Amino acid sequence: MQCSWRHSLGPHRYRDHAWWGTVSEAFIEVFNSDSDNEEPLRYLIAQNGLIVLQDHSLDIGLILGDLFPSDDDVGAAEAEPICRDTESLQGAIESAARATATTRFNNFLMAN
Repeated sequence: MQCSWRHSLGPHRYRDHAWWGTVSEAFIEVFNSDSDNEEPLRYLIAQNGLIVLQDHSLDIGLILGDLFPSDDDVGAAEAEPICRDTESLQGAIESAARATATTRFNNFLMAN
């Protein structure tokens, strides 16, 4: 199966057919129940088919204590920020996009 990628986030073409276009926007929303702000924190990851993160990791505004507030085993690590690796975020988006393209291709084959 030969594929052509204009950008890492689209469009995905196979046999002269676009199985999905360019990812226009991808983001993470973080809800913190201890915050007075009812709106989630939103972190833009991709826009117009390109990853827009500048650093190697993304601090999502939470600490380990937010996930395990009453866990004594967390101890001193409670104040450690929770970060996501930029490459893993890109990989998750690319994997979801490929799964979408594969599903669409398989559905096309089953329908014809």
